[in-house]
Amino acid sequence: MKNYENDVYVIGGKKRVAWLRYAIIVLCIAVGVILIGWFTRDSQEKSGQVTQELKAIEVLPENVMSPKFDGQYDFSEFLKWVSSNLEYPQGLETMDAEVKVSFVVTKEGHLADIMIVSESAQKEFGQQVVKLLKKCPKWDPARMADGTPASISYTLPVKFRAQNAVNE
Repeated sequence: MKNYENDVYVIGGKKRVAWLRYAIIVLCIAVGVILIGWFTRDSQEKSGQVTQELKAIEVLPENVMSPKFDGQYDFSEFLKWVSSNLEYPQGLETMDAEVKVSFVVTKEGHLADIMIVSESAQKEFGQQVVKLLKKCPKWDPARMADGTPASISYTLPVKFRAQNAVNE
């Protein structure tokens, strides 16, 4: 016959071990998912596969209707026009650059006061953006609530991305 005096029993001991085992498994899976996501994002950034779309945010004075690009389109169409018509400066096709330019859509619907706010060391990139904006189609100007035309200013960041950097 067995003597039970020296045996120790823990109530719920098996449940505690099972719970701990599941917690460790879930923790390992979570860490694995985080690491995979981090390494994937890091490798995409290094290979140039990560692209960010610039969101247009307009801050207009109260009671002002925004101007219409080419007489009928919103600002996102203007961004598409810039993107499709922008050309690299000759001889600098392999370089990346960023230019910030400000301009005013006048009461008459023309772009005026085009100024480079910041640019890369190669001034040709800024000159290319200014040259393009001078060719911009006429806008329907911003209007006050009563319909009176109003001038409004914008600041536009323009990024030049070399084709060979994206394809590597």
